[in-house]
Amino acid sequence: MTAKIDELLSTEKWRQFHDRVSLTYNSVPNGYFGIFKEIADLIVTLGQAGLHIDSGFVPDISVGQAWAAHWKKGTLGGIYGERIKFEHNYPDYFPQAASNPQEPWCYPEIALGEFRRWFRETYVGEGKLQTYIEGKVRDKSLPLSFAQLALAAYQKE
Repeated sequence: MTAKIDELLSTEKWRQFHDRVSLTYNSVPNGYFGIFKEIADLIVTLGQAGLHIDSGFVPDISVGQAWAAHWKKGTLGGIYGERIKFEHNYPDYFPQAASNPQEPWCYPEIALGEFRRWFRETYVGEGKLQTYIEGKVRDKSLPLSFAQLALAAYQKE
């Protein structure tokens, strides 16, 4: 499996994902988790279906915003402890890099099970992922054919 991932990351179409992983690796403080790392399997699965991350396709922002809303609505800080900000940087060739460093939330790792359940049941299961990808098709960031393949690939997971 590792050899296959290394081979995939070495290709140009995986460069932007690889560069983001390289910049975020170990940037979340100990005892916390970040959204980008937690949805890496989603990004890899979509990439294997031909839908690759780039400056216009940044699903961790969508997931992060939806999870933050869920966190606040459920007052999960009172259950798991408070979330904190951490420094996150985009590669210098991303338009988002103009405002580096970013300061997204990271969450107590004790809440990781809750995040994974929410991601599976709500974000994917209730159609938020599909809505995000369809929005990218509408704004012409993604071709419909890639979106359909990617959603089909991820639904098989």
